[in-house]
Amino acid sequence: MIPKLIIENIKFNNGDKIQLKEKSITIFVGANNVGKTAALKNIHLLSNLGGFRTKHDVIVNIDLKKVGSPIDFVNFLKTKNSGSNYKFNIGGNLYYPEDTGVKWENNDPKHFGHFFIKIMLAEQRISHSKSRETLDFYKQQPSHPIDFMYLNQSFEDEINAYFRLAFNLDLIIDRFSGKNTHLKVGEKPTLLENENYLSKSYNDRIKELSDLSDQGDGMRSFVSILLEMISKNKTSLIIDEPEAFLHPPQTRLLGKLIGKLFSERQMFISTHSSDLIKGLLESKNENINIIRISRNKEINSGALLNNNDIKNIWKDPILRYSNIIDGLFHKSVIICEGDGDCKFFSALFDSEFENDPRYHKISDTLFIPAHGKAKIPTIVKALKKISVPTFSICDFDIFNNQTPLKELVEAHGGDWSIIEPKWKIFHSQINQIKSQLDKEEAKKEILKSFDSVKAPNLNKKQINEIKDILKISSAWSFAKKQGLSFVPSGDAHEKCLEVIAYLNNIGIFPLLIGELESFDKSIGGSKSKWLETILQKNFKNKEILKEAKEFIHKLANIIYKN
Repeated sequence: MIPKLIIENIKFNNGDKIQLKEKSITIFVGANNVGKTAALKNIHLLSNLGGFRTKHDVIVNIDLKKVGSPIDFVNFLKTKNSGSNYKFNIGGNLYYPEDTGVKWENNDPKHFGHFFIKIMLAEQRISHSKSRETLDFYKQQPSHPIDFMYLNQSFEDEINAYFRLAFNLDLIIDRFSGKNTHLKVGEKPTLLENENYLSKSYNDRIKELSDLSDQGDGMRSFVSILLEMISKNKTSLIIDEPEAFLHPPQTRLLGKLIGKLFSERQMFISTHSSDLIKGLLESKNENINIIRISRNKEINSGALLNNNDIKNIWKDPILRYSNIIDGLFHKSVIICEGDGDCKFFSALFDSEFENDPRYHKISDTLFIPAHGKAKIPTIVKALKKISVPTFSICDFDIFNNQTPLKELVEAHGGDWSIIEPKWKIFHSQINQIKSQLDKEEAKKEILKSFDSVKAPNLNKKQINEIKDILKISSAWSFAKKQGLSFVPSGDAHEKCLEVIAYLNNIGIFPLLIGELESFDKSIGGSKSKWLETILQKNFKNKEILKEAKEFIHKLANIIYKN
């Protein structure tokens, strides 16, 4: 078997320890300047005696495991032997291959990291795919992916197939270029009659194509990563920001290729790209970990979202095509019911806090639409699982039903039993209010009830449910529009305020005015019409949207208090 080193776990400087699988692809995410690149460098340093030092010790320890027998290791080194007298460095001393078996058996695993684990920083990848000095293959073993490409036509064809998917061009090796082997980019020449791949006339046409070294940084970086993955030159790769210099479609394709081509090896990646993560998830690789790094001064922590957690998000089409993954790269996330709410609050935040000393935090807040109340708890749980500071804004009618209110409270880490008795008091009081029936609200709820019935006839329970809708839909339709002011005075109003205070404390912010449109009731029409009109107003005018501004200042004081 081919020997290898496995990184079994990593330990952050705050003590967080995360177990890893033998074939895992681990993705480091987080806001800017939390230590993602430093984490990769630390892993390389800790797995290799010849590693280099970094400024911040984000990861302070890793556990390495050797896989394979001493004979496997000796045979492995012989395939890399560049000459009959070639020696290999193990622990600072040089050994012939046949003398390394005992070292493999007895030495610390980090003595062997340089044989198995490769780090690819962004600046290094640009030069990794440039022209390569052509070897004397009678005397020297191939050691670089371009060497393997030179020797193996099928390997070249495989590389080219993936390259064409990304750039709609061919990547071809120039075997007749003399001292240095060049990679060429363009349309691959067609073999003419009586020609083969070694014909001079055919290779003269290859020579006329552009050198890869003359292409953009994105193309060269893409090729460098691709060469390493397909050549299997190393059993583990560490790649910093593989999306660097690439356009989003190519980044997404690269994510798919990483998930497909690295299904049997370990890889560590740092990224700022949701496109790369989406590509990885689309590859259906079963061993993907997402670790979000957080930083408080010089203390770093890591929170894991494993493959099962990711599947629960990815199987939901609404979440899959939302921008929930973008939340991994922000300091905080605010979940709203709809896209219109997100646009409104985002615009108001930009206007109100432009000169606020906390703006560096506030501007790094992402608003995510949940497309309804029911999905908010799912998104909150997913983001909190990986330690993303997450908050929710919802309409006042979140209090209408126990579901999803209870789920949302628990998703935010709250205790439903604390507020349930208080909620029941004002909920019951609102249900008892008799007022003119809101036709559209009643119709919507009744149709929802009918749609849930599979039998041809309604039973008694279902009939009673529809009767209940006719009793209370009107009250809650008014509560949705008027908010806290609609709650009956006295004990009900007091208990409602206590519940709201509890919700605010755990990160849930019901709109006390009812719904978004209630911030300016002078605008009629649909919600989209309201939003279009309100966004054209001058938010800098102090007389405009006073209640909305009071609401977001209260929210900001809670979210950004540190």
